[in-house]
Amino acid sequence: MFSLFSCTSYKKVTYLREAVHDEDFQLTAAYEIYKIQKKDILYIQIVSLSEEVNNLFNVNNGKILSTYNEQYLYLHSFSVNDSGYVVLPIIGEVKVLDLSIEEAHKAIQLQADQFLKDASVIVKLLSFKISILGEVNNPGHFNVYQNHINIMEALSIAGDIGDYGNKQNVLLIRHHANSTKTYRLDLTDKQLITSEFIYLLPNDVIYVEPLKAKAFRQNAPNISIVLTSISTIILVLNFILK
Repeated sequence: MFSLFSCTSYKKVTYLREAVHDEDFQLTAAYEIYKIQKKDILYIQIVSLSEEVNNLFNVNNGKILSTYNEQYLYLHSFSVNDSGYVVLPIIGEVKVLDLSIEEAHKAIQLQADQFLKDASVIVKLLSFKISILGEVNNPGHFNVYQNHINIMEALSIAGDIGDYGNKQNVLLIRHHANSTKTYRLDLTDKQLITSEFIYLLPNDVIYVEPLKAKAFRQNAPNISIVLTSISTIILVLNFILK
């Protein structure tokens, strides 16, 4: 009997309801381009014909960035200082505050060309981290080694939402330059695909609230004991009254 009451409807557990079957639905989303902030950590390589320059920037001969551990990446990266600059060997300071990664790449490349011949610049954001908490199968703090990640991809990293996670009321906590704002997302609504919140930004926090059914299931043993006790009392009273 308890399982009947605690069942969750199909509509509450399905992602982006009807979007897959809607031929007229346009899969376009607004993406907010992240701007580099103070204390961000950037992975910067300058590849040159000069072996000395390559050694200064620990050129890895094409090794994939995500194959390094976090400690190695931190030790071989550059932090944005309080003035908004990164300080690089040979080419000096480059201002990157409030620039996108692409804009920072162009700025560093421009300055590198003034000092080095045939230099090629690589810039990646290392401080792209997200936190996923609540009713997911693998909650935690995750590094993102790609330029973009949407909320569905992020949840897959956390093992997806559990059986008792509320997909219709997911909390997104987003840190802006001078403030922190919260947003409520319905992951079952196909309109999420066109939302500005479909893509995550560095330092975003996702919290998946539990369904009421979870509390009911957790209390089911206690309720069962109470009902059993009541049934026993009723039987005893019936026996006495007879």
